[in-house]
Amino acid sequence: MKQTIRAFSLGLLTAAILIGVIYWIESPSANSSSAAASTEENIKAVQQEGYFVYQENKEQKIERLEDELANIQTKQDSQVADETEEQVITANVTIESGMSLQEIADALVENKLINDSEAFITYLEDNNLTTSIQIGEFSLNNQMKMSDIAKLITN
Repeated sequence: MKQTIRAFSLGLLTAAILIGVIYWIESPSANSSSAAASTEENIKAVQQEGYFVYQENKEQKIERLEDELANIQTKQDSQVADETEEQVITANVTIESGMSLQEIADALVENKLINDSEAFITYLEDNNLTTSIQIGEFSLNNQMKMSDIAKLITN
């Protein structure tokens, strides 16, 4: 019986040694070869989960993108400024005897001095200027406010 137990234990020892040698030979090479690929795969997997993976060169990219954004905003602001700086349109408007408020307002809209004829008529009515409109030729421009135009044609 002693010999059977010794043989059995020697078999277990041999099996353990073989398993250890195989693990030691296979394990490091498998881990090192898959480490580079698994890092990239892990980064993709983490990003898909909604997390941000920080990389040191990202700061430079962020600064470059912020500069580009500032340049785009500056260009856009200058375009908006150019659009708002319309050309000054000067027109001579003649108001004749018997013209209605609507005809006067339509003449101002035709010459692009005002945008809304109804708003101009409402302004004149609200300020009791409808009866003070003078007959004559008036030199007006599109940079004038509605109140300035009304003041000029009612004096």
